[in-house]
Amino acid sequence: MKKIYFFLVSVALFVSGASASAQFVNQNGGSRASSSATDVEDVFNTFDFTYSPLTFKQGDDNNTRETDMNAVSLNWAQARAITPAYPIYLQYGVGLQYSWDTETDSGDDYDYEWSTKATTSFLTAVIPVNVMYYFNVPQTSIALMPYAGINLQGHIIGQYSSKTTYDGETETNKINFFSKDDMGEEGTYNRFGLGWQIGAKVAYNNYFFGIAYQGPITSLYKQDEFKLTSSQVNISFGIKF
Repeated sequence: MKKIYFFLVSVALFVSGASASAQFVNQNGGSRASSSATDVEDVFNTFDFTYSPLTFKQGDDNNTRETDMNAVSLNWAQARAITPAYPIYLQYGVGLQYSWDTETDSGDDYDYEWSTKATTSFLTAVIPVNVMYYFNVPQTSIALMPYAGINLQGHIIGQYSSKTTYDGETETNKINFFSKDDMGEEGTYNRFGLGWQIGAKVAYNNYFFGIAYQGPITSLYKQDEFKLTSSQVNISFGIKF
């Protein structure tokens, strides 16, 4: 939770700085395209690589536990000006994210050594839609882009796989979270989900660094009072073109 608070505070500072800069530009007669050395087009694209510490929260209202995973993604987005009077943009795009968590264990029973390696992984397509405010820091090549919006998630792959070696023999097991045959009476995971995000990017010329928090609207899995949701912090590096 401390990580989440830190990143939310960072985003809030970006947004506060954005408002102050925007007021300065307006008071001095600046325009969207000429307030700094960084030009702003009516339409522009971004491409980034993102690393995301991801947290799964599972349980009911009385008892929950968290599991951490790692995730990386490649993302493309396009931003279009909503109105020519203000640098407000509608941003939409698509990303492909791979998340994983690997656990290993070993020991010996009755003079036989054994070892187990288990991996939980997801391959997910993400379609974000954001409202973004773009403004330049006067007399610099630095721009700030705070944004907020929602995202649609489509899980292409979701599985648990394990490999156990015991007494010279190897046994493998794989469970598809979206297969009725594999999940049985427990029920399958939801292949589609909806989430929200809030964040900001800091651009220098055509390069940018971004930070955001992404939370759930729907559950990845739910049965009776038990549910599984995911949230993540997105740390991105990319280019604007």
